[in-house]
Amino acid sequence: MKKYRVYGHATVVCSMVVQAENEEEAIEKAEFEFGGLTNYAGMGSCDCLIGVLDSDDERSIYPDSDVEFDDCEEID
Repeated sequence: MKKYRVYGHATVVCSMVVQAENEEEAIEKAEFEFGGLTNYAGMGSCDCLIGVLDSDDERSIYPDSDVEFDDCEEID
């Protein structure tokens, strides 16, 4: 039998706490200050866990959908 690496995607939700005068300013601050996402070691590999780059301001990330597999490649 052949081996395939199958790829899928899922939606994740990111959040953080900011202080602002209104919702528009809060969103602008979050876009500027959030910092981005990264992958961490875990589950037997170096790219299986996703997290935020900075733990300040109560930053978090969590899944918001099931995985939808839509692509694959044959591997040795």
